[in-house]
Amino acid sequence: LVMYAVLRDESGRIFTTLRRGGDGRLVGRYSIGTGGHMQPAETFTEALFRELAEEVGVTPDDMTTLSRAGYILDDSTLVNSVHLGVVWMVTVKDPDVVKVRETEKLSGEWTDVDVVETLYQSDSFEPWSMFVLEKMFENSENSLKKVAKE
Repeated sequence: LVMYAVLRDESGRIFTTLRRGGDGRLVGRYSIGTGGHMQPAETFTEALFRELAEEVGVTPDDMTTLSRAGYILDDSTLVNSVHLGVVWMVTVKDPDVVKVRETEKLSGEWTDVDVVETLYQSDSFEPWSMFVLEKMFENSENSLKKVAKE
């Protein structure tokens, strides 16, 4: 299981990362998901909280909202077929708290929804982000701006 959190701030911006190193399939691709693999004996929320603290320094006290939004099961590749994503929507109180910890592999920044839409339309996101954004568009009559403020 992989915890996959979409971080938003109170104004509706989405925290995006750009893969600069590590997994070659993802280098040069953007992502709206922050997180990682669940460890044995962890609950979903324990895994989410640990991953957010490790990846971007976010703790439960930094959150104003938290909701499980769904799951990702993508069997289009061998690697994806052995991972189940648990998708979370997280709103943070103070966007300045969110900082990428693995700067040798990732860069990250708060991104206005107009830019997210442009990156989505140009197929610049990794596959799970594309899937989540597609669902966000479907659930909001193709308006990511509306979803970002919900």
